[in-house]
Amino acid sequence: MAERPPAPQATDGTPLAYYDQRDTTYCSVFGKLTFSRHSFRAPGQAGCCPVDAILSLPARCYSDLLRDWTGYDATDGAYRETVSAIARVLGLDLSVQALETNVTEDAQDVAAFYAQPPTTRAPRPAGSIRWCKPLGKAGQ
Repeated sequence: MAERPPAPQATDGTPLAYYDQRDTTYCSVFGKLTFSRHSFRAPGQAGCCPVDAILSLPARCYSDLLRDWTGYDATDGAYRETVSAIARVLGLDLSVQALETNVTEDAQDVAAFYAQPPTTRAPRPAGSIRWCKPLGKAGQ
């Protein structure tokens, strides 16, 4: 039997009580999915849906892979062309505004990414090449 998870708490440790179910939308390369999850609140505290963290749901509805693909294509072409390509290949109906917002949000991480020190890896030792004897004709 599964154990019941501990009651959620606000960032200051205040226990949060069950409030209601909240709908959310998740859009991935497989399509759009809408589902409900439990919401918890306390007076004077922001509410939370603990399953969001358990499922690693993004702050906005678009999956990391979908954001990656659209962002990669949008850096090389026009937003409308990217939206058209996603519609043609994946059958998803994204808006140009959603794509613009995703690219703007992702662009905020660029400076921090390039500010990181480069990682170096030790070279792998060279392997050896084994030569095989050529195969003869069938029956020989």
